[in-house]
Amino acid sequence: MKATEFGLLEKTLAIVTKICRCLVYISAGCLFIGMVLNTIDVVAAKWLGWSIPGALDITEELMVYITILPIAYLAIERGHINITLIQDHVSFKSRKALAIFGYAIGVLVTAFLTWRVFSRLQAAFQTGELKKGIDLPTWPANVAVVLGFGFLFLLYLLLLLKTIKNKAV
Repeated sequence: MKATEFGLLEKTLAIVTKICRCLVYISAGCLFIGMVLNTIDVVAAKWLGWSIPGALDITEELMVYITILPIAYLAIERGHINITLIQDHVSFKSRKALAIFGYAIGVLVTAFLTWRVFSRLQAAFQTGELKKGIDLPTWPANVAVVLGFGFLFLLYLLLLLKTIKNKAV
C-alpha cells in the first residue's frame, strides 16, 4: 500500500473520530437537558403541584440521542465488551484474520441497520409521523439513529481497511 493511501485512511479515520466526539458532546447535552427537565418536573410536582406537560415524552425522545449517538465513539475507544479468550492464544496471522472477520461482520450488520433506519427516517419524514402524547415529530430521533449507525458503519469500514492494509492488529 502506498504511503499516501495509508495517510488518507488515517486522515479519514481522524476526521470520523472528531465527528464522533462531537456526537458524544451532543449526547451529553441531551443528558443534561433531560436531567434538568426531570428535576424541574419532579420539584415542581412535589412542591408547587404542577408538572411540565410531556416531560416524560420529551425524556423518552432524548434517550434516543443519549444512547445511539455515542456508539461509534465507544467503538473507537474500544469501550465495548471485548472477549479475548481465543485471541490471546493464537498467532499474529490468526489474530489479524479474526479482526478482519469481526470488522467485516460489523460492516455488514451496520450497513443493513443504517439502510433500514434510513428507510424508516424517510417514511417518518414523508408521513409527518408524530409521537403519541405530545405530538412531537419522530424524524429528529430517526436522524440521530441514522447518524449513530451510519458513523458506526463508516468506522467499521475504515478499521477493516486499516486492518487489511496494516501489519499490526
